[in-house]
Amino acid sequence: MRLILRHDEASATLTRLTAYLGGLALLAIGAVLLFQSPSLILSVVPPSRSEWVEVDRPFPAFALAIPEAADQP
Repeated sequence: MRLILRHDEASATLTRLTAYLGGLALLAIGAVLLFQSPSLILSVVPPSRSEWVEVDRPFPAFALAIPEAADQP
């Protein structure tokens, strides 16, 4: 086996390799297009929510009922 290729052999090998890789790329693109999931379209529009929520009786955060500390805020 010769390690050094002649110019015409190298050119033919490079041409075949490019053709094989191009065919493989086309097969991969076709597989992606064939097996992709369909795009979803929302048919129901969610209702708009107001940013404010009315609370009947707000409680302070971390409020504790301690009988011993009833006179302190």
